[in-house]
Amino acid sequence: MRKIQNVLIIAALVISIVSIAINIFHFSKDKVAYVDVAKVVKEFELSKSYQTEIELNVNKQKEFLDSLSSQMSVVVKKLTIEQPGSNSYKALEAKRDSLYNKIKYIQESFNSNTEKMVEKYNNEVFVQINQYIEEYGKTHDYSLILGAKGDGGIMYGSDANNITEDVIVFINKSYLGEK
Repeated sequence: MRKIQNVLIIAALVISIVSIAINIFHFSKDKVAYVDVAKVVKEFELSKSYQTEIELNVNKQKEFLDSLSSQMSVVVKKLTIEQPGSNSYKALEAKRDSLYNKIKYIQESFNSNTEKMVEKYNNEVFVQINQYIEEYGKTHDYSLILGAKGDGGIMYGSDANNITEDVIVFINKSYLGEK
């Protein structure tokens, strides 16, 4: 008799929990959606603007380094003509070594500055995207917008819940002041 009572109590408890879960998940009016974060970042106008700026900066750096490399080539070519041990040969060796060190130092400096610029721009892009997505969520009555980053955060999402394209349009209009 006691076992039957315990089984009935457990069954009633399980049924109650299941019905509560069904009510919460099935009949909830909360809107939940997700966005493809990589696509949002790629299509965000601010990201594109920063990417262009970074590429221009890197190209200028490359031109400058190419100029120094050309100078180095001229010095190396002159070294092949000069007599080893002569004063002019020693002067060219010193110039070559100086240019090499200068190129190496500038290359490292450029790389460091570019990394810092990319990090700064990425942070600014994510801050801006987060603000716009929060605004989008409030404007469109979403209780939750998840970010799918390909890192296992969302293993599956129905296309019906994918609002990536809408968010891209919204954030770009917001960024460009076209709301």
